[in-house]
Amino acid sequence: QRGAIQAKIFNLTAGDRYDIGQTISFQLHDTYEHIIQFPAQVLLNSFTVLLATRLKLTQERIRNVLLGKDSGRATVSFQLYEMPSQTPTNEQVIHHLRHLINKQTLNLLDPNRCVLNTVIGSVVVGPKGEPVNVKLFPQASGDYIGEFTPTKIGQHRIDITFANVPVQGSPFFTEVYDPSQVRIGPLPRDIIAATENTFEINLDNAGNVPLEIKILSPTGVNVPLKIDDASSRSTVKKVRFTPNETGVHYLNAKFGSEIVPGSPIKMMVNESRVVTAYGDGIHHALHEKSATFMIDTQDMQGDLKVRIEGPNSVIKNTLERNNDNLYKVTYVPVEVGFVNISIKWNGKDIVNSPYKAAVTNPERVRIIGGWQSILDSEDRMHIIINEEKKIRFDASHAGPGTLKADIRGITDGLRVPIRIDQQGTSYTLSFTAIREGKYDITITYDGNPLPNMPIRANASTASTHSGEHLKVEVHGRGSYEAKINEEAEFTIDASKATTHGSGIPVVRLTGVQADVEVRVRQIEQNIFHCSYVPTASGAYLLSVTWAERQIRGSPFKVNVLSNTNVNHSASRVVCSGDGLKMGILGKEIKCLIDTRGAGPGELTAYCQGASKTAFCRLFDHRDGTFTLYIKPQESGKHILTIKYNDEDVP
Repeated sequence: QRGAIQAKIFNLTAGDRYDIGQTISFQLHDTYEHIIQFPAQVLLNSFTVLLATRLKLTQERIRNVLLGKDSGRATVSFQLYEMPSQTPTNEQVIHHLRHLINKQTLNLLDPNRCVLNTVIGSVVVGPKGEPVNVKLFPQASGDYIGEFTPTKIGQHRIDITFANVPVQGSPFFTEVYDPSQVRIGPLPRDIIAATENTFEINLDNAGNVPLEIKILSPTGVNVPLKIDDASSRSTVKKVRFTPNETGVHYLNAKFGSEIVPGSPIKMMVNESRVVTAYGDGIHHALHEKSATFMIDTQDMQGDLKVRIEGPNSVIKNTLERNNDNLYKVTYVPVEVGFVNISIKWNGKDIVNSPYKAAVTNPERVRIIGGWQSILDSEDRMHIIINEEKKIRFDASHAGPGTLKADIRGITDGLRVPIRIDQQGTSYTLSFTAIREGKYDITITYDGNPLPNMPIRANASTASTHSGEHLKVEVHGRGSYEAKINEEAEFTIDASKATTHGSGIPVVRLTGVQADVEVRVRQIEQNIFHCSYVPTASGAYLLSVTWAERQIRGSPFKVNVLSNTNVNHSASRVVCSGDGLKMGILGKEIKCLIDTRGAGPGELTAYCQGASKTAFCRLFDHRDGTFTLYIKPQESGKHILTIKYNDEDVP
């Protein structure tokens, strides 16, 4: 047979790039000789305008329009480009083009305004990928050897044609990978026999081919192991293995058909008798309350040392020996947050040391607007049946934990369905009672009840004055802004409510450090003048209730400004969280920023690595606190800059 053999290779992983066009072609009924009698540029410009119009595209997406010849007939080919902000997609355009041609409704016009018809089913779509250079070398036997040097990992498509006809099996697909990018470890510091041990293997930028791991024991036996995805990122694998022998083991890793550089790796497996720690105090503790945990030394002789550190303190602990192998550790945390518990045996950390225990204080969980905004004078809550009740909590000063609730009928013990929505350290409890009666509401934080639990609630039908609270309005600057040591004023207008002469508003102004007394004086029927004098700057919440229900918009946020120089407000901004110390590449890091003691101002954050800028996102909780989310783009040391009113936060 006669004909030229051709090979084309495309990197399919580059298919989502916007600077790579996709080749599309179709055939005309008209002969090539008939078409070329017209000026080429005029004809190609006509084709470009027609394609853009009929396919509903901008002309910038249609490039490199060419006229070709196939079996005597004329062919039209062009490059179809994706645009980041434009629709339809390439796939949708190709589907539409096939439909037009098969219905013979795509009619082109030559310069003489004559219609050029297309051949039904003649649309040919090229691969959506980046071309790769390939060389073909003919052999004496008549065979060909093809060579190409890939520069990127991922799936590549190989199209081979002979005499412009695809050979059998074409296109072929091959995976390009790089075993030098496989990252193993770090391996466990202490590998214990008869115990499951784990380590991770990172395949980022390595490719998508099978990973093979074998661990050989000192006697040459393969150790049973299991490989799972470590997270939603399937490029990180977690290897679990349980050795049954002690001594030197060898870890062999193969990626595709290649040995991973650095393999095999030596691993020392030790005896299973190790010092362990257990108990609630190793994971949780209450602020300024005694916490305990146990240490089991397995009847071994050695030096045991325990050190407990809080975010800003070293916490004293006592070590009490119960018997030859059990020790009881007691400590009292002096601040909320996470404490690190380091347990060393003969100078080395025991398994899982250092531990991280969460210290919480449920007494610091606050109702936004104060308890008085939801309770009556007898500390009871009033609920209207079949109407959703919402209670908002602020746990920003309670430490790391989770807020939970349980609501039950007193007589029947049946639970009321609840929903808790969380945004940072703010929680919203929502529930709806469907029966009249009395209920007990128990709120817990990190498993510990809040003070004065449970709350007694009375559920009843809506009164004749239902909805009156929605008719009450608040006016005046003092409802949203004030200055310290200056009287602020606002007015409560309940004149539209029908409870003339009987309604009295309940007003509370709560802050982080202290509440502010609000004086309420009636000046007209159902119109009240309110005033207060704040003594500290910051963000406050103004709660106004009418007929035992919050009015529309309550609680209101009030910014109390300082009369003195506020240029040093940045020094009163408090930043906390593990994200200030370390993070993991590719994972979002977060920390909490509290500006309530600094007064109103602008908060900015910027994080710079060695060569790349990390993504920073600030979430405003609308109570003076923010959560900063940081996503680094490279490993290594980063510099985090946080400014408040253009001044660095210490």
